[in-house]
Amino acid sequence: MFISAEQAVKQKARYILSKGWVCPIMSLGVMLILIFLYVEMRDLSSVISTDFFGLDSLSLGDINLFSDFSLSALSKLLPLFISIALEFLIALVTLFLSPFINGYLKLYYSAIKNEKYEISDLIYFFHGKRFFKTLGMNLSFFFRLLIPGILIYLPVIIYVSLCLIFFSDFIQTGAYTAVLVILIILSSLMLLLYSLKYFLTFKLYCDDDTKKISSYFRDSKTYMYERTNDVIRLTWSLLPWILLSLLLLPMLYTLPYITQSYCVCANYLIDAEKDVIHNDESIPVYNSVQ
Repeated sequence: MFISAEQAVKQKARYILSKGWVCPIMSLGVMLILIFLYVEMRDLSSVISTDFFGLDSLSLGDINLFSDFSLSALSKLLPLFISIALEFLIALVTLFLSPFINGYLKLYYSAIKNEKYEISDLIYFFHGKRFFKTLGMNLSFFFRLLIPGILIYLPVIIYVSLCLIFFSDFIQTGAYTAVLVILIILSSLMLLLYSLKYFLTFKLYCDDDTKKISSYFRDSKTYMYERTNDVIRLTWSLLPWILLSLLLLPMLYTLPYITQSYCVCANYLIDAEKDVIHNDESIPVYNSVQ
């Protein structure tokens, strides 16, 4: 009987999770708390900028620093400075907390290898030089997607800009919102497809964090050459679970399951590329499962 590669990946993920759900759920809880704190920081930044410093009422057209360079003129720009400073602070805090994501993935990758894993793995990348290297990894990943992301979202930027300048009345219609949502969804899908070449980057880093940062991205692009369809097919098969993750209670099961499935997939892809094929039939090579 033939079994698809996607079914093999999900079967392996369920088997790994069946050994213990407590640690994955607890780690997910920590990540959700961090996301909640991030959202609260953004809300607090908005409240401080608008309610306390009046950013929403700021009119730059009333300010001419060249003709009226004074403390009064500078004070009018204070809300803008405060808003920029708060956004920078939030970005800095997010960067310094980003190794939690690497630790979260490491927990799932360790489970594949039958290595001992525990909730403390979340702070694995916060130790010594490893912390700063992980920050460099995450920054490198961000900047490698920044320019392509801007280009991919350019139709959204152009559409919104043209509507604001020439068709202000159209903004109030449902057609404007519908077109905007479609453009955002299409642009997001294109960015996700582009980013798939870096799908194995953090898996390679979790396996060996002693190499140069550039080598992880280079190796990921090499391994993922002509293999992006494997990840796309897995994502399609997981789509019901992904949609179910929009609900809070099912999320406690679906997100660990989805994460473990992608980690198993990454492990298979690397093994297949390196031709590290085990005789154990329970660990089939991705795309050649019987």
